[in-house]
Amino acid sequence: MHANPSVALHTGAKLIDGNAIASTMRAELAIEIAALKKSGVTPGLAVVLVGDNPASQVYVRMKGKACAEAGFYHETIKLRKETSEAELMALIERLNADSRIHGILVQLPLPPQIDTNRALHRIDLRKDVDGFHPENVGKVALGDPTGFRPATPIPKMSARSRWAIPPDSGPRRPTVSSSCSFALGSRRAGRTRSCSAVPTSWDDRWRGCCCWTPRAATRR
Repeated sequence: MHANPSVALHTGAKLIDGNAIASTMRAELAIEIAALKKSGVTPGLAVVLVGDNPASQVYVRMKGKACAEAGFYHETIKLRKETSEAELMALIERLNADSRIHGILVQLPLPPQIDTNRALHRIDLRKDVDGFHPENVGKVALGDPTGFRPATPIPKMSARSRWAIPPDSGPRRPTVSSSCSFALGSRRAGRTRSCSAVPTSWDDRWRGCCCWTPRAATRR
């Protein structure tokens, strides 16, 4: 993937069509989710948006669209920017206890009156699909495959994998961000645990679509 296509063409770099890959991944995922639904499980994702940050609103809409395309049950919960920390905590607890919800995303940034770490740590670690809970962070750092891996590097890694480009390919080793190297450590230790009814490939596929994997739906 190159930020400047013209430069990539002149340097011999390989261009990767991220939109095409994402469309393919969503189509594959929709088929597998349909099969999961037949077994009585519909993966559910809740996204919480506090305030009216324009960039966050766009990001949340994209998540909802991806969920709809894949056949997920999803909720987008919008709270006013004056929402108190106690009110957000109460909502997170409700979502933690909701059997329809298998993944919870609290969109950042949060208003200044809310402690971000306290909010993220209140999410049930089994539903912490952003991988921000300290226990999930620790598991990934230690190479424990049961922890949710960070969402940011996974689509990049999946794109390279689909184009058969190893992380250390080329005459010069490419620069790998800290988030990618963090996730690579987890991958080398083993793939994310999942129920036999759900292919482990869902982990990479859904993160490439909406930064989440329905793995949590199989833990209940």
